[in-house]
Amino acid sequence: MEYYFKQYVDLQKIGIQFIYDNWDDFGYKTLYSAYYISENEKQIELGSVSISTITEAEVCFKNKQSSNWVSYRSFDYLIEGIDVDNIISLGSVEYYEKLYDTFSDTEVKTILKELGDIAYNLKLFEENKHLDVIHTSFLRGSTVNNLKQQLNRVAKKGVKQIPFNFKLKYTIDNSIDTELTFKVNPESPLPTNVYGIIGNNGTGKTTLIQDIVKCYLRDASVKSYLVNQSEATLEIYDDYNNGGFESVLFVSFSAFDMLNTKYFSKLEVNDENSKLSQKNFKYIGNSTFVNERQTMKNPEELAKDLIENIKEIKKSPDRIKLWEEEVVKLYFDNEISNFISKNLNEGEGNVNEVAKLSSGQKMILLGLSALVSKIDEKTLIIIDEPESYLHPPLVSAYIRILSDILSKKNGVAIIATHSPVILQEIPKKCVWVLERDSDKKLTVRNPKIETFGENISMIMDDVFGLDIRNTGFYQYLSQLSEQKEEARKLLISSELGSEAELFLRIFLDDEE
Repeated sequence: MEYYFKQYVDLQKIGIQFIYDNWDDFGYKTLYSAYYISENEKQIELGSVSISTITEAEVCFKNKQSSNWVSYRSFDYLIEGIDVDNIISLGSVEYYEKLYDTFSDTEVKTILKELGDIAYNLKLFEENKHLDVIHTSFLRGSTVNNLKQQLNRVAKKGVKQIPFNFKLKYTIDNSIDTELTFKVNPESPLPTNVYGIIGNNGTGKTTLIQDIVKCYLRDASVKSYLVNQSEATLEIYDDYNNGGFESVLFVSFSAFDMLNTKYFSKLEVNDENSKLSQKNFKYIGNSTFVNERQTMKNPEELAKDLIENIKEIKKSPDRIKLWEEEVVKLYFDNEISNFISKNLNEGEGNVNEVAKLSSGQKMILLGLSALVSKIDEKTLIIIDEPESYLHPPLVSAYIRILSDILSKKNGVAIIATHSPVILQEIPKKCVWVLERDSDKKLTVRNPKIETFGENISMIMDDVFGLDIRNTGFYQYLSQLSEQKEEARKLLISSELGSEAELFLRIFLDDEE
């Protein structure tokens, strides 16, 4: 295979052309867009890849230690010819997939070997992992674990997404009392990477999701109040023996959150070698900690968080691509569309422009931008009642965007909710209903009906049952049915919706 390093595509040169991008990673300019030019001058875009010479990387790092600015000359080095013993590279998921779509397996392996691909050859990565260029440029916006897991799999023609499972178990005296299972299957026709936890107030939804966070951070069982005198344990496993989650993101904008600083700020952790300090955990919300005391962020602070998230996204080409692919799905909302076009595409935005958005618009952009800027493979995202600040169309759009992001990044989300709109976007096998009897004993079940795309009333009846039928218009119509003449007048008045009319007829039949 012939390789060319150029500033523009040349259809006369048959082979793989790496077009210089000029993307600057703190002085390193290693990013290229790869194209294959075939014998019939057909141009195939292969995707983005970072390439460096080891020699220039070492020289650049030495200069970097004594200067604030570094002129990286890898492009000049590479156009002079390739020294296979002096080159390293790292591609994107799309780059590896496109290589296998375009060339035979043998050809791809040769290409990756000749370009010193460190995802394909992990031994080569280990030999050169001391190089600053790998961590500062190649892995900007990613992690070493992602290189060793997802990128390594795809570089060897493995799957981009892997099935993985985890359980949350509550035990009393070493006997299992309650167990919830979560199974992410990329091959499922319906998405299984978003789970819903639903139930009445006081059933323990928020306690459950906080138990998951505590188990992850402590890497051990924790005492729980969800089930009386129980211990909660989180068990994680997948088909590739990759172990636990790469990170956990906890998203909540509730004004009533009481967050334990030990778990959510980690201010009490002083031992850098402790398990807690080594965990990758991020809290996304409207609380902050000042002198180890929780306080609410003001609107200006939340606006600055959104702007900082966008800045973080713009540091990584892969995250920019992910953001652009997903945020466009919110363009049915004119205010969000105008804000993004005016402020985020042209710059990072400013606090005054953010202030013009509604609370719901701010929160969905803040939440999604935080996820895009922080998510990696096998990230667990825990979200507490997102419907609190979103109207139904934005709720549906939020869940679909969330699921798409998780599919691309091979992650999973657990949402504590009261909203049947959210359950409409999730199959019933991914929904856990929490219920308590008169003695406060907890039971956990899947819905009786299929929830994905189901009628909201059917979902409400399944989940909340008698509670919903004893409140609101149900209760009003039940009482009205005792006044038969008034009830019959209302039936012929055309003032009732179809469901209200149906229930009033049922109530009247029962009375008779």
